[in-house]
Amino acid sequence: MARFGFQFFLLLGFFISSVTISVLSSPAMADKGTVILVPGTLNSLVPGTSDGPYFSQDIVKAIQDEGYNITVVKSLDPLGRIEDNGSVVLTQMRQWYSQNQDRANQPIILLGHSAGGLFAMAAAALAPELPITKIILISTPLDGSALANHFFGSDGIPQTLNILPGYDALKDLTTAKVTVFLNQLRLPPDLDVYAVGGSQPLAPGITKAMDSEYISPILTTPANIIQVESDGIMDTESAYGVNATLIDTNENELPLHRLWNLKIPLDHHEQNLDYRFFKYSGFSNTDLVQQGQIRYYTEILQATE
Repeated sequence: MARFGFQFFLLLGFFISSVTISVLSSPAMADKGTVILVPGTLNSLVPGTSDGPYFSQDIVKAIQDEGYNITVVKSLDPLGRIEDNGSVVLTQMRQWYSQNQDRANQPIILLGHSAGGLFAMAAAALAPELPITKIILISTPLDGSALANHFFGSDGIPQTLNILPGYDALKDLTTAKVTVFLNQLRLPPDLDVYAVGGSQPLAPGITKAMDSEYISPILTTPANIIQVESDGIMDTESAYGVNATLIDTNENELPLHRLWNLKIPLDHHEQNLDYRFFKYSGFSNTDLVQQGQIRYYTEILQATE
């Protein structure tokens, strides 16, 4: 298992340093608005496309094919805290807006994957002057992360080890910390917020361990720690925020639209990484990753229009 994990991330590093994936520019007829993609934890370390890190070219193209312009937030701290990375998102969003006044009347949609959804909400709360109409949260720990609770809860890693890289950022993802963050957050009252989760079963045996239809070996241990329905990193109910409450600037509860019918049948990494990372790592049925990304990102955008 450890050897596989090393090889997997070695392969990712190879792609980061030696491969630039070509993506077509936004279609000239794109007029539905601009989707700003916000990467999650490890963000800038994860390869993506020529548009930015983390998200595959199939995701980028699927969004463009739906008639949206697209930009990807760059230079996030791979192990940064919610507020810090939220500030990066805010800065880049404002810079993009000031440089694209020809699109000033078009809506902005923030789409965050994993912790990127929390970064997106932190930024939106501080940008009432921007035409942000929607936030789409994919596998975001709205009720906190069961994994973070396991490692950073009261019985987890001792506070004396808080010198470890990313200790505070990962502890921010516990249920207690996310609840405090959401309780303090005030979002624009006319904002639509959508939540989508993912789910994939564990492989039924060693012969299926490298089948893309099942949670990948590198996520098997986390999935066993979570013990409930998950995508290998994020427990599904938390991704839908079954216990989460959002509040607007008028101190009213802001509806959270849970897209249960669009539950993504991909594990956490398959939801954003290029399918070729799995193909060249020896996985089978990697077309499920490519087709799944195209289908579900397309359907999510259509469902939120």
